[in-house]
Formats: sequence, structure tokens, C-alpha cells
Amino acid sequence: MSSGIEWNANTNDGECASADKPATRLERSASRPHAVLEKVTLNVGGTVFQARRDTLERDGPNYFTKALEGSRGPLTLFVDRDPEVFKHILNYLRGYQLAHVLKGMSARERMCFVDDAYHYELRGLIEQLVMF
Repeated sequence: MSSGIEWNANTNDGECASADKPATRLERSASRPHAVLEKVTLNVGGTVFQARRDTLERDGPNYFTKALEGSRGPLTLFVDRDPEVFKHILNYLRGYQLAHVLKGMSARERMCFVDDAYHYELRGLIEQLVMF
């Protein structure tokens, strides 16, 4: 019996998150001390990724903060998106610089990356991509 959640998100509405100031990771973790260490399993287009909850909540509020809101325990999300693009999204959330990755992308790959930055509502990433 799984105590996780499954969330199927296969829409791409292209909207950004609100301009309200997001809570910092420290503020969020103080209100949920064990949330920082929770592992989240993500099935993105059939490829399985794992990340800590606080990693997914960076650059929030975003798609993941909304999907994980109120959940506890082992978490599983199903996301109907391209796993090749998602690996770059996850690396961004983990704090990696993406300039070298963007330079190696074709125009189509870059367009998909921008589309997914909007889909996941990652305002900081969107700002970086607009300036690139």
C-alpha cells in the first residue's frame, strides 16, 4: 500500500507563477522540519528521477510546490513531459549553471526547454532564459 501521491499533469498553459515573494527554503523547512529530507520520486514521461523535496521547491512557488502541498511520506509524481528536457530542469533546481547546456542545444531543444520552464512555473529560470 502506497502512502504517496500521484499527480498527472499533462497540460502546458504557459502561465508564470504569481509575482508574490516566495518563502525561502529555510522558512519552509522551519514550518515542516522533516519535509527537507523527504525523497520524491518523479516519473517523467516514463523515466524515473529522484530528488529531495526541498530541491523541487526551489524557485517557488512553482509546479512542484503546488503538487506537493499538504502531502507527507513517500511521494511519487507522474509528469507527462519529455524526460530529456526534465533532466536540465532538475539540474537547474539542484543549482547547476545551464549556460554551457544552452549553447549546445538546437533551436528546437531550446524551445522545449523554455516551454517546460513555463510549464513548471520556474520564474528564476525563465528570467535567465530570456536574458540568454
